Amino acid sequence: MVELKSLRARERKLILKIKIYNPVKTAWLLALLLVGAAPLQAQINSWVSSSSGKWEVASNWSFGAPTAADSIYITNAYSKTATIDATTAGSFSSTLTIDNLWISAPNGSTNTLQVLDTGDVPFDINNALTIASGGSMLVSNSAWGPQNSLTVSNGLLVVLGDEEIVGFTQFQFTVTGPSAVSSNSGAVLFALGSSNQVLVTNGATVAIGDVYLGFAGYPENFDSVTVTGTNSQLNAGFLSIGESGSSNHRSEEHTSE
Repeated sequence: MVELKSLRARERKLILKIKIYNPVKTAWLLALLLVGAAPLQAQINSWVSSSSGKWEVASNWSFGAPTAADSIYITNAYSKTATIDATTAGSFSSTLTIDNLWISAPNGSTNTLQVLDTGDVPFDINNALTIASGGSMLVSNSAWGPQNSLTVSNGLLVVLGDEEIVGFTQFQFTVTGPSAVSSNSGAVLFALGSSNQVLVTNGATVAIGDVYLGFAGYPENFDSVTVTGTNSQLNAGFLSIGESGSSNHRSEEHTSE
């Protein structure tokens, strides 16, 4: 049985993270509105090196070191690891804001992005993160996250420590196929906005510390957690639905073989 005292301590920590993180998102959305109605077209910037290397090294990319205007693709042949670390955060922080990120690999290869020890310098993905077949991502001791959607489709996401996957409004977190998402003590946290969704389907497995759909002082409406399909699993240490807000729900429709 989880003690109420420990849960409240956990919530206070999450509230602090929301207060820090949400103004960043608000400023970004305001900047988009000030630019005008027509959004900027993201530039495709692909990892071209056949070997492992550092994220900020311009020669590893088709259009130089990543920028906020880039849709980043790590998809080429041969297994390799791209690394973001404390050096990236300290000296090349401008490379840590991008538009989209797609990680995958051809058959027989694995492409990995590891984000290590960046501390409070965030790795911001302003739109969508997709980890597809042959792709993997490891996050440890780092602030990070996509703004609009996170999809793991036959890929692997491992988050070490207590980092959160934070959804605000109409955030889509989808894990599908023989994929895996693992976090030893982190959380999926929906605490501002509405209509956020977690979908675990087609035999995927999610193992995570906690799942919060609204809690005291941070109401959520119309959020959902759905687990569907043969052998699909959501294993959470604590699941909180609707402590604050309304019309939040969880559904399970799956069978095991």
